Amino acid sequence: MKHPPGWWSISQTMVDSVMEAQTHLREAGMEVKIKEVVCDKGYHATDTIELAESVCLRTYIPERKAKGTRKWRGVAAKKRRAVLRNRRRVRSARSKRLQRRRSELVERSFAHICDTGGARRSWLCGIEKFQKRYLTAR
Repeated sequence: MKHPPGWWSISQTMVDSVMEAQTHLREAGMEVKIKEVVCDKGYHATDTIELAESVCLRTYIPERKAKGTRKWRGVAAKKRRAVLRNRRRVRSARSKRLQRRRSELVERSFAHICDTGGARRSWLCGIEKFQKRYLTAR
């Protein structure tokens, strides 16, 4: 999934991106199975966590801050269990280590591209023009 439609939220693309990464690893000759996914709060969605669990991915996705408690009325039991398992994992020491590592690796590369590379904002129209600019910024 190279370019999802602009109206999709990032949480809708997470599982597709992981599956695509798994395909790239296989094509590169690496027999590695992706078992865990560490994301930031923007990726937290009940459907996404349930979908990830259905394809045997263990998620570590923190929840956004909410004003009250979660209302589970009308939510399927399978989805509820998936979210509660994710919540339990996020509170663990392992999750804290993985989140720190994610910040070090991922956010640092974004900082180089956005701040140093000048790709914070783009006034270009069209995917091809934007890709050209992005590739030269890296």
